[in-house]
Amino acid sequence: MFAYFNELSANGCIHEASLPTVIQTLVECLKILSKKQVSGINLDKKIGQYQLTVNRWFLDILDDKSIVDDDMKTLILDMMTTLERPMDDLENEDFIQASCNGDDCIGMGLASEEISNTFSVSLSSTQWNETNYQIALIKLSTNEYGELIEQEIKSSCKNVSVPAHIDYWESLFYLMPASGKEMYLRLSELFPHLIFSSKAKNQIRRCHDRSAIEQIYMKLQDVNEAAKKLNGGDIRKELFHYKASQEHEQRSQLPKMDVLFDDGITRHCEWHLRFTPGCGRIHFSTDGGNGQTIYVGHIGGKLGIH
Repeated sequence: MFAYFNELSANGCIHEASLPTVIQTLVECLKILSKKQVSGINLDKKIGQYQLTVNRWFLDILDDKSIVDDDMKTLILDMMTTLERPMDDLENEDFIQASCNGDDCIGMGLASEEISNTFSVSLSSTQWNETNYQIALIKLSTNEYGELIEQEIKSSCKNVSVPAHIDYWESLFYLMPASGKEMYLRLSELFPHLIFSSKAKNQIRRCHDRSAIEQIYMKLQDVNEAAKKLNGGDIRKELFHYKASQEHEQRSQLPKMDVLFDDGITRHCEWHLRFTPGCGRIHFSTDGGNGQTIYVGHIGGKLGIH
């Protein structure tokens, strides 16, 4: 599981005398999170510009042995790594801006429920002592006429700045599979309203990318919740938290949209959700379902691309 650093918590407003306590609290949180299958805290590549106190930068403080010893520095560097923003393929919505109380917040934006549905890690201070923050997002999307438009969305972001926050979000860490093989073995437990084709089950079992596993897990949770709301009706966009859609008419006719399931029925899996990294797709259908069942036919790259 991955999280994102809240760069607004490194805004130069921490008192110099509080620095040792702030860093020690961060280290305590990282130690606990590493034991809960959190692989890393993703940082915006502008980390060199983060100030903790006036004229004291994050990277410089890591070299201050009066505050950070060698073991602490190793843990911080191992757990907190820079990354480029995840980019999806061109036909998808793109997240372009996020703000919290009027301040830009790339970290919390990426961690928000609307985007990655993970959590942010903040430096402990009186400003960042809440477990949840409201985020304003701007996403670029395509309207019914194929035109690019900016869409404003309200979302929320789970937050961790002290060990007690990790306890508060315990359920977030409890169910997350550590590997594709573990998810494969727990499919019926994790997603009781979904039936998977042999193809989809094998795709999950063979997945070794931790980031992709996390995304697949969260998107399948969304599909499972949508299935519970079907009540015998058709799939509708409104049933999903994430953006679910049907393929365009031309792509819908691709033979690969038709998937054979273990009951011997071939189902047309034209509905899909996206997952990152890359242009991952989860394709599904309700054809032949019992009213609260969705059939998942494909979990992998974009169908029709070789």
